[in-house]
Formats: sequence, structure tokens, C-alpha cells
Amino acid sequence: MSRIIAGVAKGRKLLSPAKNTRPTSDRVKESMFGILQSRGVIESASVLDIFAGTGAVGLEAVSRGATKLVMVEKDATAATICQQNAELVLSHLETPVDIQMLQANAYNALDDLVGQFNLIFLDPPYNYPVKKLSENLQQLLPLSRGVVVVEKSATTEMPELKGWVLEETKNYGDSELVFLSKDVSQ
Repeated sequence: MSRIIAGVAKGRKLLSPAKNTRPTSDRVKESMFGILQSRGVIESASVLDIFAGTGAVGLEAVSRGATKLVMVEKDATAATICQQNAELVLSHLETPVDIQMLQANAYNALDDLVGQFNLIFLDPPYNYPVKKLSENLQQLLPLSRGVVVVEKSATTEMPELKGWVLEETKNYGDSELVFLSKDVSQ
């Protein structure tokens, strides 16, 4: 069972679909958000959560002070769960937060999104093709004005990072977090 681990909605249990999602473990989430908080990128952030699953990662950012969240999830059941979890978290906030749910595949959603995000989570299925991940990262370049966190299988290679700077990598068993920022030297 996934839950919010810190912030104003701390301890709230989130709904999960029976299948089709691989939730980020609390251990990985705690470490990831520790790194992000030490960098000061969560408070008042605009967040994009791609392959949102239950919405747990994006909603964790909202619980910790993000002010805008766009969740992208292809699976209809998971998208409904994201929306229900968003309503749960919103009910514990003192100030309103703009949360949007897009039921679409990542490629189409990223083609249609406008604006920029301080924090982007990209958590594709572990069997997601490297070529598609590379295409998604290229689509994210105009949308990013901060940190991109990719959660992937520790055994999956990262594609060539055209336009990105690899800032940090952390391994947690079979999961790996990759922290990227836009290469502004080009």
C-alpha cells in the first residue's frame, strides 16, 4: 500500500489499482525527496508526473509544497485512481493546488503540453524501450526548467543524453534514480 510519507498529507494511504502499476517504494521515494528537498526544488514547484500510476510521486511533491501538478497516465483505471488520490490529498491542504490528470500515452501528452515545469518525474515501466525513453527525454527539453528524475530498472541502460546533464545516480536494489538537468551550455 502506497502512502504520502511527509508534508501536510503525511500518513495518508493512497488507493492502488490491482495491477498495471509498479509503485515507487517508500524507501526510494523518501531518498528521492530528501535529495530534492536539499536542492530546494519542491516548494512552490510546478510538477509533471509522467507514467503517474497511482499519482503517489507527484502527490508527495504536492504534500511537500508544490503548487501545480500535471499527472499523465495511459491506463484508464490507474488514471481514475490518480484522480481519487488527488482529491484525498487536496482535502488535507490549506491552500488550493492546481492538479490536472491527463489520460494519454506519454508521447502524445508530451507533444501537447505547453508551459514549463520545475520538477519532472519520468517513471516508465521497467520493460520500456530505450528508444522511446530517448524520444520522451527529447520531448521534455522545452518543458523543463529544473530537475528531471527518471526512475528505471537498474539493469536498463540510459539512452544518450542529448541536451541533458547527468547530475546524480542512486541505486536501490532493482531500481535506479537518475537526476538530470537541461544542458544550458549549448
